[in-house]
Amino acid sequence: MTDRHPFNPAWPTPSDICTDAELIAELLAPALFGHHRPRQVTVVEHHLAHAASAFHPSGFDEAAVLVVDGSGDGVSATLAHGTADGLKALRQFPFIQSLGWFYETIAEDLGLGNWTSSGKLMGLAGYGNPDRYTLDFPTARAGGSSRRS
Repeated sequence: MTDRHPFNPAWPTPSDICTDAELIAELLAPALFGHHRPRQVTVVEHHLAHAASAFHPSGFDEAAVLVVDGSGDGVSATLAHGTADGLKALRQFPFIQSLGWFYETIAEDLGLGNWTSSGKLMGLAGYGNPDRYTLDFPTARAGGSSRRS
């Protein structure tokens, strides 16, 4: 981890270990851990946590892992390489280039509510009928040319 966040120097300095008892008590509901209160917790970067929770249970020995969200830890997207040795971030994009915020804006414009509306839109997506709309996306061809579908 670096001393300063790569995209937002005002973002909090990352910390590997947290030993602040009050903060741990605030973040970890005792009922979830059999009323056990750890003396320290390991702090994991937001996108690394997303990538790990997708890659490690996937069953793949190696994979490209793409994390896209609003602005977790000031980062909007991370491309990582997952192997048995762990995850390595290859490229990250700053929160000012957030596709998640764009998606959120669309959800709000659809009338689904405030900043929590993107979850509603994602939930509704599973009920959609992909055959209802024909989208004219370009299709790649051998040699680098493309055609409309």
